Amino acid sequence: MRRSFTNEPRRRGRRILSVIGCAAAAVLGAAAGAASESRGSSRAPLWDVSGRWDGFNGAEYVVFRQRRGGRLDVTVHHTCAPGHVEHGSGRISAGHVRGRVEPVSQPPPPACVRFATIDVRVDPDGRRMRGSYTTDRGSGGLLYIGARRARSLVRFRPRITRARPARTLRVLLRPRPELPAGVKARVSLCRVRSCSVHNGHYGPLFKLRGRRCGLFVARVSFAGARASTRRRICA
Repeated sequence: MRRSFTNEPRRRGRRILSVIGCAAAAVLGAAAGAASESRGSSRAPLWDVSGRWDGFNGAEYVVFRQRRGGRLDVTVHHTCAPGHVEHGSGRISAGHVRGRVEPVSQPPPPACVRFATIDVRVDPDGRRMRGSYTTDRGSGGLLYIGARRARSLVRFRPRITRARPARTLRVLLRPRPELPAGVKARVSLCRVRSCSVHNGHYGPLFKLRGRRCGLFVARVSFAGARASTRRRICA
């Protein structure tokens, strides 16, 4: 019986294309997942802003209660009327706080607004929030001063490594979540009683002094968050 092999190359070609297509889909899926994870990390809250924050003009103060995932319960006490309270919800993403509140008692007193939105950012030291507000009657600038500093949610995993030029060490901060652009942590590197201090965002450099072996201790601090590491190095 005669057999035909004319379709075999086509079948092999289809199989090869199918394998390539599956591999490409896997690579694209992994890349998309990594990008999504990166975006999620950048939106993770950097602060726990729970507590009382006083308005700069004395007309109000706001109380935040922060929950998992950055969700916020927002309560505003305003002097537009005796005992006037506005309540709502919001969210903190990285250091960006947004929220909306409405009067608890409806209808509101004539001197009070029907709603207000808050759009502020936490200062790098965690002691103030700056931004703007919007109501049914207008908008303007907003400054809140914390009764206590916001608690940093950044966790550091520092590491001491050698760097260039020669006789230079780098202290890698390795924060999670990542520090926002422009924000720096305080970093000290000590050997015995000799210490050097720098501020850095990624990994500040330290010049070695002396040529002996020694135990180096690095300490990182940022808005109340602290971490340390140590390593024995010969200069």
